[in-house]
Amino acid sequence: MTIQPNGEAGVSIRQTFSNPLVYLDHWAVRLFSNDEALADRFIAALHAAQGTWLFSHMNLSEFTAMRDIPTARSVETLLQRAFPYFYVLDTVSDTPYFREDQAGRPGPPEAPDTHWMLRDLCDRAVISGGTFNAHRFISDAIDHADELMPIFEQMKRDIANHITAIRQAVFANQDRRTLVPDRYMRLIDIFKEELLVEPAGQANQRFRDNDAVDFVHALPACQLCDMVLLDTAWCHKVALATLRIREAGIECKIAACYSSNGVDDFLAALEAESR
Repeated sequence: MTIQPNGEAGVSIRQTFSNPLVYLDHWAVRLFSNDEALADRFIAALHAAQGTWLFSHMNLSEFTAMRDIPTARSVETLLQRAFPYFYVLDTVSDTPYFREDQAGRPGPPEAPDTHWMLRDLCDRAVISGGTFNAHRFISDAIDHADELMPIFEQMKRDIANHITAIRQAVFANQDRRTLVPDRYMRLIDIFKEELLVEPAGQANQRFRDNDAVDFVHALPACQLCDMVLLDTAWCHKVALATLRIREAGIECKIAACYSSNGVDDFLAALEAESR
């Protein structure tokens, strides 16, 4: 991220990806926020590598749902230390991973504007005199939880319903024993299907609303980033999907995934990227 005056008594923040790009699931952000030694190691490695920590609207939404102000303050401290190696993204509204079939179609009237998290950071930078400022970035969202949580819950239901339809179509149209690519496939679609439907899965398996949260963490992060921290079950899903895609002869970039048992390995990999 870079910050500069915009000539209108405000500031502009410009953000760009710089590898290595990393993503932390909800539990990992909490872990680093509450463990000083891990936080120190993560921030030092991130700065030394001059990488990027991708922080999504799903990260923010999960902390809003917790309504835990002390935890929010700890997270805000971690975010403040990460600047300028930080990038905010609404992975549902601002990327093609979930809304590619709705291009140009307006969202619901209660939905936030495009790039809303970045604009929020700009407003906070103005308050702090033109410097990066994560103060109350999470806490203010918690203060507005009654307004934000219905949007979050509806998003989970919409994605779960969308995924149920995908799963039914995949089971109906594909032999799950092998992945046979064709020239019209896009990696974004292949990875989505492989992540959602394990070869031994059943068509009637229920995809719950809370599964949608894990999916929204995993899908964009694994295609955008170099290394991610996810929960164990989704690390397994990503590993299986990656193996099947590569065995089908498809060249692709999918992030290295680490679970809670691999935090030290994740940090070591990030430290190895030091410039």
